[in-house]
Amino acid sequence: MRRWHSAGALRFLIAGFGLGVVALLFTAVVAHAASERKGDLPTWRGWVQARPTGTHIGAWVVGGRTFQADADTELDQEEGPLVVGACAKVKYQTVNGVDRAVEIDSEPPADCGGGGGGATATPTATPTGQPGGSPTATRTPTPTRTATPGAGEDVSVKARVNSMPAGGLIGTWVIGGVTYTTDANTVFRQDHGPFAVGVCVEVEYPSSNPSYAKKIATKSDDDCPPAGGGSSTPTPTRTATPDSGRRQLYGVIESFPAGLIGTWQIGGLAFLADASTQFQQERAPFAVGVLVEVHFTTNAAGVNRALKIESKSAGSGGAPVGAEGHAFGTVETMPTGSLVGTWRIGGVDYTATTATRFEQNDGPLGIGAWVKVEYVQAASGARTAKKIETTSAGGNPTQPQRAKAYGFVQQRPAAGYVGTWVIGGVAYTADQNTRFDETRGLLAVGAYVEVEYVPGAVNRIYKLETHVPPGAGSDDRTGVIQQMGVNSRNLSGANAVWIVGGVSYQVLPATVLDDSRSPLTVGRTAVVNSYVDTHGQRVATQIRGVSLTRQLYLPMLFRRR
Repeated sequence: MRRWHSAGALRFLIAGFGLGVVALLFTAVVAHAASERKGDLPTWRGWVQARPTGTHIGAWVVGGRTFQADADTELDQEEGPLVVGACAKVKYQTVNGVDRAVEIDSEPPADCGGGGGGATATPTATPTGQPGGSPTATRTPTPTRTATPGAGEDVSVKARVNSMPAGGLIGTWVIGGVTYTTDANTVFRQDHGPFAVGVCVEVEYPSSNPSYAKKIATKSDDDCPPAGGGSSTPTPTRTATPDSGRRQLYGVIESFPAGLIGTWQIGGLAFLADASTQFQQERAPFAVGVLVEVHFTTNAAGVNRALKIESKSAGSGGAPVGAEGHAFGTVETMPTGSLVGTWRIGGVDYTATTATRFEQNDGPLGIGAWVKVEYVQAASGARTAKKIETTSAGGNPTQPQRAKAYGFVQQRPAAGYVGTWVIGGVAYTADQNTRFDETRGLLAVGAYVEVEYVPGAVNRIYKLETHVPPGAGSDDRTGVIQQMGVNSRNLSGANAVWIVGGVSYQVLPATVLDDSRSPLTVGRTAVVNSYVDTHGQRVATQIRGVSLTRQLYLPMLFRRR
């Protein structure tokens, strides 16, 4: 009878299976080396402007750069089809002056800057061992004409105002170096702030009369090349109006068809879903109140066609989407003789209870202290503070008298952008001077936003900017915290690089840092949700501390002869 024995069995296993083990190890090393080589390749991101018809083999134009694809080029269309107008990432090799595409991946529109369809591209090269590291090159090319309109079609131009009529809107405009004439029939829209020299606008004109402006509308600052970016009169991007390109939105489902095909109401907008729409319900089933990500296009008739609808969150801890958030501001009033009671921080009232956590790692809590407050909002709109901590770097408002808050849009103006916004149960007012940034998705009900404002009887918005919602990034990883930026005394969420499980993450003030279950300190384990931004950096939307309570031990068996 054979018995299990250590030394003899070990020699037997090595002798009997040595060649197989060596072969497996060799295969693994070769596969790992190939993977590392692909990871070393330079990367280019941009909108697909041209591609071969009926095949992937041939010339691709991505973000103004031409790549040659062959039979060995790999295509990844998980984020949508690689069609003209899609956001794409190309890994390539340059041989004899020709850029050969090794891999072409479809990417979310946010990875190409949000809006879609333009000629914006960001080349990146991420060094080995530094996932999400800083890119070695970044440039915003001068926009070019991306479509030739047919006879009778209207053309739209996005560029900055060089000059405008004095004392009114009727007369001669110079926009992007091109002269236009307006009259009483021209439509003027100032949804993104007032007209002024240097402001980004969109001009619509008939192809038969390119000097007459049918419509001029202010746009988000990010829709135009940077002011002074190499030319005082940049060449405008000209795109035919029948298709405005791929766009992205995070919003809450208000209504949807029982069979999914039909009209959806999401974030105050209507979307048409058809048989080609991709539906993903991995994180939560579709239901009214669920936060979703929508990729869509808008045609000339103004119809939003949904390319993809993906559920992201049904809320946290049983609370609805938008019930939790955090803010940075100055302590204006606080309880006397105790920390429990009503606090006024950045013009907003918070109730601290015996369950509220207080941290004073960056100075004492007192009137005038700059603090971060994490809160949960009740159905009545009242905010209960979960944590209040002093911080020296959090939030980083552009002026000391301003405050910042991060939360979900619950109400927005019925038309345009000027008016009352309700974010996390607090009303804020946008006026003609407010700046709007929709780089990471459209401003809609359910959007996760950063609001920088001047506290007062009316909280006046200086800037309103969308962010990827907590937990809505495309990647989830668990690892040990190895670095927490330059200031690890508190969890202020200042712009810093964290390293978790060997991966580098950009941590923003918008990032949710959850240490309620386990401390977020070096050496502890955390779960990170993230996405890759237009610069190739991996940005954390949420970092949650977790405790590993179980370990699995596997027995070792040895055969004795």
